Amino acid sequence: MHGGTVDWARYLPAAEPVDLPTYAFQHRRYWLESTEPGDPAALGALPSGHPLLGALVALPGAIDTVLIGRLSLRSHPWLADHQVAGTVLLPGTAFVELARHAADLLGDTRLAELTLEIPLVLPAEGGLALRVGIGEPDDTGCRSIEVYSRPEDPALPWTRHAAGVLAEDTEENEDDTGGPDMMQWPPPGAAAVALDEFYPRLAESGLGYGPAFQGLRAAWRRGDEIFAEIALPDPQRGQAEEFGLHPALLDAALHALALRGDDGLRLPFSFRGVRWYTVGAAMLRVRLTTIEDGAVRVDLADDSGALVGTVERLVLRELTGELRPPARLDSLYRLEWTPARTRRHRDTGADVLFRVEDTPVVERTAAVLERVHGWLTEEAEPEARLVLITRGAVATTAEEVPDPAGAAVWGLMRSVQAERPDRFVLLDTPDPGVTNEELAAALVTGEGQLAVRAG
Repeated sequence: MHGGTVDWARYLPAAEPVDLPTYAFQHRRYWLESTEPGDPAALGALPSGHPLLGALVALPGAIDTVLIGRLSLRSHPWLADHQVAGTVLLPGTAFVELARHAADLLGDTRLAELTLEIPLVLPAEGGLALRVGIGEPDDTGCRSIEVYSRPEDPALPWTRHAAGVLAEDTEENEDDTGGPDMMQWPPPGAAAVALDEFYPRLAESGLGYGPAFQGLRAAWRRGDEIFAEIALPDPQRGQAEEFGLHPALLDAALHALALRGDDGLRLPFSFRGVRWYTVGAAMLRVRLTTIEDGAVRVDLADDSGALVGTVERLVLRELTGELRPPARLDSLYRLEWTPARTRRHRDTGADVLFRVEDTPVVERTAAVLERVHGWLTEEAEPEARLVLITRGAVATTAEEVPDPAGAAVWGLMRSVQAERPDRFVLLDTPDPGVTNEELAAALVTGEGQLAVRAG
């Protein structure tokens, strides 16, 4: 080796002339790219077998199983085609698909209920850690299910986006078809609905569906029923068998609800009685039936009319305000308690108080549901409210929540209040309770959700 020049020609093939500067300086990136987790077995976990989830971990204790994954627009680019008010959100149907997969792994056959509490905003850069926690089965075979996410910074807290119950299906489903309306297609007596400029009109209202979510092909209407034909666009059609029911396909099934002419942005809020019969569909026939209180029943069938899935009750909720991806995602959604002031003066004697007993969560929520159902069917004073009193079920500051079963009651009743806001009041008290004067002062505020602290 010496300080002279190097004869590059000695090291290059003589037959092919080479541009020496280009050969010597190749433009390559050496930055480390974010990668998906490796072999789950190496970490003591099992493969989850799902595109949105990476592994399954069995745990001792109340949370029996956790499914873990990572979401990003880089790993799941088709999610960028689901935008609400200009913000990319994980579709509500993706939460249903996560619950379906969990039910399939654990042998459950029905999603008894699922409430979407907080939208999951997907960041433009980076990703989110995803966790699906499933509880141990209770005496009736039901399991709780919760879906959480967290930014990749481990110092940031987890956010719960959805909670519900998985259950064994005890009903006999002898008829495996969607009925005559789904077998004879288009359904008899239904009038075709024009879909010209359908998705551009939705975009003007704030629902921005890109190509991956533009699955509505045809629609018909008959009274309170809407029928639709949907199909996964390419290349999502090639992904159909990777999912039980592709979130973009189920989401497209709900797009036809826009034909009802509802005002405002309305998004899925709660699903009840969800059953699956087959998996991997790429196209569907859909029947959407408006039931009581504006809720919707959803029936899904294949091109022969055979059932693919049903949703006994879907409730939509209007989106208010703006969705903005914050610098810290945990700051976007925060529950703030404000001091209550008396807003009306009236006799609270018509209200009926119901103290929620200190029992296990399933027994407690069942008792509350029974009382609520009875209240709605009883002949009562038109202005009377049912006041459900809990102790330590919610946190108003950084305090601990000593009664998580009571918190489940609050979650349940918030869903009920969304449909009947003037019939129920949630009132949380500290232990051992409150005085009659404090109780009366709380009720005359007119608020639907109250917590009494320090008098």
